[in-house]
Amino acid sequence: MKIWVLLTLFFYSFFSVSMIAQDEKEFYQSASEKYRTGLYIEAIEDYTKSLEIKKGYTFSLFGRGLAYINIGEFKNALSDFEKVAELNPRFLNVYYSRGRAKYFLDDYEGAMTDFKSAILINPMNSYALIGIGNCLHALEEYHAAMDYYNKSIEIDSDNHNAFLSRGISHEALGEYESAIIDFDKAIDMSPKDARAFSNRASVYVKMKKFKQADFDFNRAIELMPDFAPFYLKRAASRSWQNNLQAALDDLNTAIGFDPDNYSAFCARGKIKAKMKDYDGAITDLNSAVKINPSLIVAFLSRAAIKAEISDNKGAIADYSKVIELKPSNYDAFCKRGFLKLDSGQYDEAIVDFNKAISLKLHFADALLGRAEAKCKKNDQKNALNDFDKAIKIKPEFIKAIAGRAAAKSILLDFKGALQDYAKIIKLEPQNAAAYYFRAYVKIKSGNTKAACADFKKANELGHKKAGNSISEFCGG
Repeated sequence: MKIWVLLTLFFYSFFSVSMIAQDEKEFYQSASEKYRTGLYIEAIEDYTKSLEIKKGYTFSLFGRGLAYINIGEFKNALSDFEKVAELNPRFLNVYYSRGRAKYFLDDYEGAMTDFKSAILINPMNSYALIGIGNCLHALEEYHAAMDYYNKSIEIDSDNHNAFLSRGISHEALGEYESAIIDFDKAIDMSPKDARAFSNRASVYVKMKKFKQADFDFNRAIELMPDFAPFYLKRAASRSWQNNLQAALDDLNTAIGFDPDNYSAFCARGKIKAKMKDYDGAITDLNSAVKINPSLIVAFLSRAAIKAEISDNKGAIADYSKVIELKPSNYDAFCKRGFLKLDSGQYDEAIVDFNKAISLKLHFADALLGRAEAKCKKNDQKNALNDFDKAIKIKPEFIKAIAGRAAAKSILLDFKGALQDYAKIIKLEPQNAAAYYFRAYVKIKSGNTKAACADFKKANELGHKKAGNSISEFCGG
């Protein structure tokens, strides 16, 4: 009897273990089939069930990691790949896949380390070479990236991804013709890769070949009609062509597909601003920063709109947020400086202009702003030095030349002021203000007849105050 019981227990124990092993593999096989058909969420569910039966089942961990990558859950993917590498360091494919996860998480140095490990295992791994190239591209080392794309093509000249990536680096270097050649090659190899059409379209936009760009964007969207980024890119092209309503329609579609796409809200806000719908623009930019509180471009855009509608306080607050997020943003310091200047905060404006200039030495706009602030403080003598520097950087900087002319006039340097106004008129013969203010310098220097000729010219060009000056100084 005891022997029978033991045999029975052994049988059930063996049968149970066999069933567990079978179930574990069945869930893995079911998950893999779902993965192959693009049912990534369902695949993750089955991979997870497999792992509930056997926690250290590396095949399911690896498969689930791949599925996570395909739905954009890169942290979860990395976690699974880390476990695979820990459990089985000889699991060859894990290093390349872990590198991909790190790349998508912006850990480019870590990703390159993994891609290099993959190449050590298999020197013919053309995809790992592309991975290193993509990391270098993200680090803006475009020429170094191209070296790796070229190596990948030498190993596998039929890998369209290498041509696609190399084309993107050519585009970043401004080598548009070379980029088009690579995108053409990628499309020839893989005619249904929507990315290649979209990237080629973006280059055509930069080349101002809008007809070709429209064709490629339309083809990309035809291939992937639910992919919001393609609508974003086509909207940018339409905005360049000043087809604002069509751009707005594309952005509406993008947001419909992806309601959390902060880039789409930001872009739509900019389009609405161009269409003078400032309330709508601010609403969209508010949505963008709510989704992504660190989106500098949205704060910059919102600040510009607030400045346009004379909400200087709000604009200053937005530029301050940009500076908080990125203290090296010289443009934010400069623009905040001009708003403070406009608000009568001259000392604070000078502090901002000083900071902008320290971040970008040859910053003509900041030099102009500091000069104007000094003039507001009646320090024309020191302002001249800043005007001179600004004009040296930008010899045809009309605002700086006009500011210097006004400062020279106040300092009674009438000759110098007249020379500056003459320079403006040479650069812009229809500049009514230059004739008008030159006339006043001529009045101060005692040359009323010549002044009246300038007042009359300013009046012809539409200067609103010139008529009254003619009546006052020129006998009507």
